[in-house]
Amino acid sequence: MVIRRLPAELADVVRRAAHYPHGLGFLHQGWIDSVAVTLGVHPFAVDATRALLETPRGREEILEAARRERERPHERPLPRAPNLRTLHECEERAQALIERAREGPGGLEFFRQGPPEEVAEGFHVHPYLVFRARGILERGALPERREPVVVPD
Repeated sequence: MVIRRLPAELADVVRRAAHYPHGLGFLHQGWIDSVAVTLGVHPFAVDATRALLETPRGREEILEAARRERERPHERPLPRAPNLRTLHECEERAQALIERAREGPGGLEFFRQGPPEEVAEGFHVHPYLVFRARGILERGALPERREPVVVPD
C-alpha cells in the first residue's frame, strides 16, 4: 500500500506527538484541549488527526509517519512538555501562575472555576500546572502579592 503524504497541519501534530512518551496514545485518547496545549497545536488539528486515526488507511499513514519521525536525526530539540522535575520548581511555577491569574481575564475566579484545559490554554501552560496552582489556592497558601519593580531612568 502506498502511504500518501499527510497534510501539513496533521504532519505537525504527528511530528510533535512522536517525541512524547505514549504520544500517539495520548493524541488518540487524551482530552482534545489537553493534547492541543501539550503539543502546542490547534484543537482542530488534533480533532482532524484523530479522525484520520479512526480509518484503517489513515492509522497506517500516521503510524508510519510517527516511526519515520522518531528515526530521523534532529538538528535542534523539539518542543516538549514542561519539565517539572522537582517539587520546589513546580511550586515556584504554580505560584507564578497564580500571580498571572490575578491580573488575567476573569481573575482568580475564572482560574479557580474555569475548565482546567481552557485555563491552561489561556495561560499557555500544561493542565498539570493549573491543578498544582489550584491546590495551593485550596490550601489557602496564597503567595504574597509582589509589587512591580520600578527601575528609575
